[in-house]
Amino acid sequence: MRCFILLCVLSSLACSGSVALDNDQIKCLSAPEGSSESFGFSVAAIGRAILVGDPGANRVWVYEQGQNGFEAVRAFQPPSGSDAAAFGNGFGRAIDFASNGAIVIGAFAEEALGVAPRRQAGDGFRRLSEVFVARDMRSPVDKVSGLNALTETETFGFSVTRTGDYVGIGLRAIAGERYGLSSVLVIDLADGDQTRIEAPTADAGVDFGFALASSGNVLAIGAPWLSPAGGAVIYDLAAGNQSTVATSQDTPRTGFSVTTDGQRFALGGEATVIADKSDDAWVVSKTLASANGIVAIGNGRVATLREATRNRGIGERPSTPPLDLTLTIDGVTTSSRLAQPGKLGSGNWPYRSIAATDDFAVIGRPSEVRSCKVAVVEL
Repeated sequence: MRCFILLCVLSSLACSGSVALDNDQIKCLSAPEGSSESFGFSVAAIGRAILVGDPGANRVWVYEQGQNGFEAVRAFQPPSGSDAAAFGNGFGRAIDFASNGAIVIGAFAEEALGVAPRRQAGDGFRRLSEVFVARDMRSPVDKVSGLNALTETETFGFSVTRTGDYVGIGLRAIAGERYGLSSVLVIDLADGDQTRIEAPTADAGVDFGFALASSGNVLAIGAPWLSPAGGAVIYDLAAGNQSTVATSQDTPRTGFSVTTDGQRFALGGEATVIADKSDDAWVVSKTLASANGIVAIGNGRVATLREATRNRGIGERPSTPPLDLTLTIDGVTTSSRLAQPGKLGSGNWPYRSIAATDDFAVIGRPSEVRSCKVAVVEL
């Protein structure tokens, strides 16, 4: 299956020319037997290994690079007796690698049960909320304990991150006065200690922690509704303190995506905002107003994946749009129509995912795209 890709060297993000990349620089991962239409809903990468979330199949596929490129070597599945195993889907909705190869997997799904009061416990849905961890790619997965008490009032598993023994989990209230608001739970797997991080303001509590990233002692929490135009909370896992970075009105709703390598972090949304650590403070160093989308960091380089042709007008979405995806790495942009036109479900735009290492970026998207569901771009 062949994918076509262009490279543009930018001046102030304006493409001044294009050169075709060698076909060897982009590869399509083959979906294993038993995969579902959601293959590629989430991705993570470290070294020369890739995790691909497939919540429809209740699996997380493990790929390693061999003589013939990246090959699927195993699949994580929810352990017997877990809610995820009984639910039948949702395992792999969110995934992350720690720098030492440790893994966290979020299991999240919800099914409407019909008309019901929307501010009651359960919110009219049958829900799955679980989180699992593994020591490495060859170890069994274990359920993170101490979360069952949350399920009556909060849902989780849709965003996770891991650094060392610390696991970050996004929470969303489904009952009570905090209905619809979000927070983040940090669990130290070494001793079981739990720390809840609240949004800095009530307005910022909407979608707070929808995006999470971590590295070293840095936990980056996306806050797309932080005034005036989005931002992030940076939590120091060692010191237990936090700082807030708000973005300007020129870059609305940044924070729906977040990434960090411990020394810099980037926010994605209607723009890409990059902040670097200076002494004990985080300082915004670059704003790419035209690079909207989701972000990842590899080898200090910030990658932004975007839909170039997305029509944002409500009620004006075509039923089968092409998805032109652009990967921007600090001033160098790689563009490609990796995603061919396909049927949309329920009028929603297909979800995309991205991860990056020192050497490559991996791009995932679900089955509305008929070819190359997961692509590896050599950097």
